[in-house]
Amino acid sequence: MQRPRMLLSGIQQKIASPLIRNAMALYSVQGLQYVIPLITLPWLVRALGTDGYGLLNLAGAFGGYLQVFCDYGFQLSATRTLSQQRQDPAKVSALISAVMAAKVVLATLGLCAAGLTIWAIPSFREHAGLLLLGGFGALAGSFFPSWLFQGMEKMGSMAALSAISRVVQLAFLLLLVHRPEHLALTLWINALVGVAATLCAWILAWKRFSLRLGIPSFQQTSAVLREGFEIFLSQAGGLLFANTNVLMLGIFATPSAVGIYAIAEKIVRVGIQLGGPIGTALYPRAALLLRQSQSEALTFLRRVLWIGSILFGAVSFGLVLSSSLSVRLICGHASPPIQHLIFILAPLPLTVFIDNILGTQIVLNLGHRRLFMIGPLSAGILAILCQVILVPRFQAVGAALSLLLSELWILLFFATAAWKLTRFPFHDKPQALAKVL
Repeated sequence: MQRPRMLLSGIQQKIASPLIRNAMALYSVQGLQYVIPLITLPWLVRALGTDGYGLLNLAGAFGGYLQVFCDYGFQLSATRTLSQQRQDPAKVSALISAVMAAKVVLATLGLCAAGLTIWAIPSFREHAGLLLLGGFGALAGSFFPSWLFQGMEKMGSMAALSAISRVVQLAFLLLLVHRPEHLALTLWINALVGVAATLCAWILAWKRFSLRLGIPSFQQTSAVLREGFEIFLSQAGGLLFANTNVLMLGIFATPSAVGIYAIAEKIVRVGIQLGGPIGTALYPRAALLLRQSQSEALTFLRRVLWIGSILFGAVSFGLVLSSSLSVRLICGHASPPIQHLIFILAPLPLTVFIDNILGTQIVLNLGHRRLFMIGPLSAGILAILCQVILVPRFQAVGAALSLLLSELWILLFFATAAWKLTRFPFHDKPQALAKVL
């Protein structure tokens, strides 16, 4: 009897850990992110057709640039600062006020740049309304205060709100979207649900953290922009090799080619998203551990890397094995072109997970923001060069190869950086999972 009680007590202590609670909260949302795409992806592909689904993703990719510009790295820079100052309500409120003021300025500039881009590119002008709708939805998402809940390590409420908004979005899509003519309606649903979720999140944050927001000074706003600059450039670089593929296909290829690539990438993204809650919950904990003891923090992160690499290696292998079945379930028929793209992109869940541990958790948390910026930015430049060469000739296959080559480059970059900065012990054997938790 004593042994089971001790085991139960140990499990309860683990669950009481903020890291475990936050990871569990985020994985509850991630569970929905797996279930919901299993419904929405085949529904939208069959309802909108390959061409319509391609245009839907073109609008999403266009909006992704606006969202990253408006986020400006605050998801990491503001989170880190909040995790260090969360015991001081005055500093927390001042930081949030400065971040929100900066976001308003960035959103205004981003909308002006989006309008000019649509006007300058003929193929974008043809679908101007759809692209603007995608941008509107992305801007709504960029004001969602996930960074606030993450920095305060109170992600349970955020997870619940995200889950509810996804279920509501799913219900509207199933009820209202049934044919290709409903493409614009799909974008309106996505945007309006995002706006509602963002408003609810801020109401919840206002009550939960007793916020006292005000008008920040120019110096305060400038300070948060400087703090997030390198991270913004890093994320912009990541966007260059993640979203530019779809935009390049939109310029050089047909909507059908965009749709084929988007379906394959969405399937692989399901595997990549598994690592999201780990990285999100791990970031404030790794920042704190590195401040207290670098050697203990690196030991902790090495264990996470070993165990995660085994798990995500299995995920990548599973994508290859299940590719034929996945395509049939989503499209309703076999599609060798989509299956071939999945083969090319299958290593990404593993490489992205390793990138996060070495880049975000080590390089960035050690304060090497410029180095953290150079990695994805250089990968983004490489991606554009590959896309210009490969996409016009090979279309969707060229886009997939560009993404894979860019991810492999950034993996090599961060592995080299982590080794030079810390002599990170890649070769040590993994320890028990319990020690990670």
